Amino acid sequence: MGKAIAKIVLLGLLFVALVLVMGPTLTPQYSPYNRWEEFNELKENSVDILFIGNSHSYACFDPAIIDNKLGTNSFNLSFDANNLELCYYNLKEALKTQKPKIVVLELFALLPSFYSDTSSIWVYATLDGYSFSLNKMQAIASCRPPSDYIHCLFPSIRNHDNWKIRDSLLNDKNYYKSQHSNTRGFQPVLSAMDDNCVKEYDAGAVTDTLDYVHYKIDYLNEVYLKLFVELAKENNFSLVYTLAPTYYDLLSKEYKYKHAALLANADRNSIPFVDFNLLNNQLHYSSNCFENVVHKNQHISIDGALMSSAYLAEFIGEKYGAVLPNRRAEKEWIARMSDVIEVQLLHLNELGNSRKLLGSKVLTSKMTIESVYLISLKEPFKYRLVIAIADSFESKYLKEKSIYMHLYPDFAGGKACVGLDFSPVLKEFNKHKYIIQDFTAPENKIDSLHLGLCKAVANYDAIGKGFVLYNTAK
Repeated sequence: MGKAIAKIVLLGLLFVALVLVMGPTLTPQYSPYNRWEEFNELKENSVDILFIGNSHSYACFDPAIIDNKLGTNSFNLSFDANNLELCYYNLKEALKTQKPKIVVLELFALLPSFYSDTSSIWVYATLDGYSFSLNKMQAIASCRPPSDYIHCLFPSIRNHDNWKIRDSLLNDKNYYKSQHSNTRGFQPVLSAMDDNCVKEYDAGAVTDTLDYVHYKIDYLNEVYLKLFVELAKENNFSLVYTLAPTYYDLLSKEYKYKHAALLANADRNSIPFVDFNLLNNQLHYSSNCFENVVHKNQHISIDGALMSSAYLAEFIGEKYGAVLPNRRAEKEWIARMSDVIEVQLLHLNELGNSRKLLGSKVLTSKMTIESVYLISLKEPFKYRLVIAIADSFESKYLKEKSIYMHLYPDFAGGKACVGLDFSPVLKEFNKHKYIIQDFTAPENKIDSLHLGLCKAVANYDAIGKGFVLYNTAK
């Protein structure tokens, strides 16, 4: 009898083990799973600043920008469609291996409970990244109804029909794993609002549907905000609230009521609150800074993310610089940051949001510009021009050619035009191609910049029309 029971128990354990092992194999490739994988590969207790939230967080805050400014290691552990409840358990999962000094909580996560929403794949996708533990079981019990426990615990049962497409799933996993390039959770939005999108927002397509006058934080979210505060005290980290901007909130005359409700909670708990919807006067968000969609869940674009990340880095540095480590001398930090081109792509000081091009621009029939960045460096009158070229571009095309760059000051009496031509050198970072050129401008205020390609011989004859970038921060 005893042997029979032992066999049954053993078979049961083997079945459970098989189900657990097959789970990742049968699960589709989701970005949350990739982000957990990247996070779990980090050295223990190596994260200084941790971002928690949903897609508005991972689209807005770039660890490369933060770390370049502060000399820290940060990670954006934010996941699609997560609410505050799930964010809380995400943070508890992260604290098993990391002891951050700062946790930045993005408040777009103030969403309803997922308890009765069994249609959301993103809940599964986030929970699938947890290790099998008490925290995972608590998260499932809090976020899901009992009827869904089995699907959360055993992805292979939830995805049992996927055995038919197992090979394609494995190919997807291998592909996405090969695409990892130390993004540390940052996942930018690459589209930018077009004129039609702007007109819809200006006409009130979203603001007219929102009631901010009566906005309040619901009971469940109030409870979890308190739990975040308690977790901060228990684990000795500082908590910072942020809210990523949306174009419609910048337009809303009633947004002040929502901000007041969020600020009241922050003040009660002595937590600093950086609301980017109130920072337009400093950051000069243009329509390029938001994705090309008319929706109440509109995200910030990469253009806005670079500006917002730089601002938040300054804020954290001023408030918490004394408690943050400086890792600039560490070999791992140097290796990680040395080939990350994003650390250069800041819009600071005099130029503000100077990048106008987000989509591709054909400079000539053989040369497509993907993006152009103009960076104000720390030294007076010093700038860096970064031109992102299509990956398929062949460097031999640049032989005996020059980039012509004409600068136009923005004040009366300034020189009409300053020419700064240079011979382009193609560089590669993470398999992407760039032309990078530092230069000194004779004036510290720039109205516009004219770029184009020309022959390096025969009187510098222009090739194509070139294009103009305008400084929108004036």
